[in-house]
Amino acid sequence: MPELPEIRTLAEQMDRELAGSRITAVEVDQEKCLNRSVDSVRRGLVGRTLGPFEAHGKWIRSPLAEGGALAINLGMGAEVRLPRCAEETPENYKFRMHTADGGGLFIRFWWFGHVHLLDGTGGEGPMDRLGIDALDPALDCGAFRALLAGRRGGIKSFLLNQKNIAGIGNFYAHDLLARSGIHPMRPIPSLEPGEIGCMYRTMRDLLEASVALGGADYERDLYGRPGGFSRRRFIVGYREGEPCGRCGETVVKIRTGSTPGFICPDCQPEDPPGG
Repeated sequence: MPELPEIRTLAEQMDRELAGSRITAVEVDQEKCLNRSVDSVRRGLVGRTLGPFEAHGKWIRSPLAEGGALAINLGMGAEVRLPRCAEETPENYKFRMHTADGGGLFIRFWWFGHVHLLDGTGGEGPMDRLGIDALDPALDCGAFRALLAGRRGGIKSFLLNQKNIAGIGNFYAHDLLARSGIHPMRPIPSLEPGEIGCMYRTMRDLLEASVALGGADYERDLYGRPGGFSRRRFIVGYREGEPCGRCGETVVKIRTGSTPGFICPDCQPEDPPGG
């Protein structure tokens, strides 16, 4: 599943390739990915000019020069290509958008992807319920602490909830917590100020490092190229049975709510001393 670094990579590339282009045609082979009927989306997009593309969490948004916006979410994964970089024939793509300059966008969703036409009034769908982007400059350490204040659930569930902070998924959450020395099931009230500060710095460093490398290597960008962030960079993530990259203890896989988790039992005690 693409997360913040992969979505930011795509948004930057879409902005470079598509911003300012006029849409000339829209084809849809998977109507369930839309928030409106095919005819409504087609009428709302054809003839419109795409504005700057920006990422917010796991969503990409482009305001239309004539009003409203196009919003894209890749769900559990998708292949997103420029027509000239598409590896498959157009019929294999579920959403196709063509532009006057001969460009466009092809999207082949794997699971649960979305293409939304927004009228710009707000309150229209999932984007309006997102929390602050995990790399938003406004999310400094003080703001991060304020988000956690008064919360009583487990820390991993909090981080994965896009209504709290947008952009973090299971892929990066394992090492975000491991590098902070925090067990994913730790109740938020049990976290010390120093642990929260460490978790904030780790979140920023980990996500920024992946953005700089074009995202995870299991995802591909707009041109079909894999990202440069490998799982080999993780100290515990997806390393069950291997030594922890920090202390050498064997990494174990556990269940953390509805998602799996990878932890170091030594670095991430569920009940830390003095907790």
